[in-house]
Amino acid sequence: MQVADKSFLRKIDEDDWYVSYRPTVPIGIFGFKLKSAYWTIAVSPQVDMDELIPALSTYLEWLAACREEVTEYFSSKLQETLPENWYETIQVYSAEITFTTLEDFGAIVSFSESIIPDHVVEFTIKQYQIVNDALLG
Repeated sequence: MQVADKSFLRKIDEDDWYVSYRPTVPIGIFGFKLKSAYWTIAVSPQVDMDELIPALSTYLEWLAACREEVTEYFSSKLQETLPENWYETIQVYSAEITFTTLEDFGAIVSFSESIIPDHVVEFTIKQYQIVNDALLG
């Protein structure tokens, strides 16, 4: 997703640590189109918005296209081969991106899928690597 300028973000909250935004349009993540109401993008006030936009654009493109990383991580955790269409069964419920600096950023993504259908899976992503997961429910 190419982010042209900061008009892509609508401010929803602010505290001493972060300014929180929602995108103004739905965004693809893990092959799923997530409505903007289920996104939060938190940015430290020290991050220059003009510098953030290209970094955010790159990160959103990666989150939309990280099929291999998500599939490999989940397969490794389960220690089994996933069905061929597993990735297409993902339904994302929420996504939170945090930029503390341009070098310190990550995401938390909550989703369901077909292997463990009665739980929500939550991935913690540090930059471009899934670093943790949790089963909720």
